[in-house]
Amino acid sequence: IIDLLDLNKTQLSIREDPKSGVYIDNLTQVSVTNPSDALFLVCRCAHNRMKGATHMNQISSRSHVVILLVVEQRTFIPGAPGPSVKRAVLTVVDLAGSERVGKSGSEGKRLDEAKVI
Repeated sequence: IIDLLDLNKTQLSIREDPKSGVYIDNLTQVSVTNPSDALFLVCRCAHNRMKGATHMNQISSRSHVVILLVVEQRTFIPGAPGPSVKRAVLTVVDLAGSERVGKSGSEGKRLDEAKVI
């Protein structure tokens, strides 16, 4: 498991918390306040994603990607002890391409990747 926002973080561990559920330990989390900042981060991750050419695709994804987008709305109510918070989580999953080895012409590293996709 690799953190696409910090490529120095590799071999991260999957953990489970009874209250918050499954998560990746030590994964980079970034707070943004507008859609263009969120899109910039998604593009940065796409750029860092493992890709490679095969006979079937010029740019073929060689890794799975999971993006968790947590959206919070905070409403401040006069006289209340704190803000009212509404929270939603959008999970986006993009699975690596799994072309047939014979048709893709995969060899060497690409063949090794295809075996584990």
